[in-house]
Amino acid sequence: MSEAKAEYSLVLQPLLRIREEIDDLIETLEILTDKELLEGIEESLEEAKRGEGTPLEDLLERVKRASLEER
Repeated sequence: MSEAKAEYSLVLQPLLRIREEIDDLIETLEILTDKELLEGIEESLEEAKRGEGTPLEDLLERVKRASLEER
């Protein structure tokens, strides 16, 4: 690798990591500012605390069956 490419890589890699962090922060802010989404999450957590909802094993089985049906 040429010296210029090595220097370019030394600058580019941290910038790409920063960009990824910024993208993650933007996504988090979008979620936190979506009142309807947050209300749905809170409702789901309350349902889970009460033991309501579909057990994970059942959901996984449904996904497995749907995947097999697509083949």
